[in-house]
Amino acid sequence: AQGTGLELRSLWAAYRRGTLTNLHNPAVEVFSIALMGFAASIFATEVARHWLTSPPVVRASNRITGGILIAFAAVRVPESRP
Repeated sequence: AQGTGLELRSLWAAYRRGTLTNLHNPAVEVFSIALMGFAASIFATEVARHWLTSPPVVRASNRITGGILIAFAAVRVPESRP
C-alpha cells in the first residue's frame, strides 16, 4: 500500500505534464477552437429551431410565402393567355 501513494503522485505528475504539453500544441488549440465553434453552432441551431417553430413565426412565414406565391401567379397568368 505504500507504493500506491508514489504511483498515484507520478501518475498525477504525468497527467499534468501531458496536459500542459497538449495545451501548448497548436494543433490541439485549433482542434479546441473548432470544437467550441461546433458546439456554439449546435446551440444556435437549437435556439433558432425553437424560434422558427413558434406559432407566430410559422403563421408569419406562411403568410409571406402565400403572398409571394399569389403575386407570382398574378404575374404569370396574364403571360400564359394567348
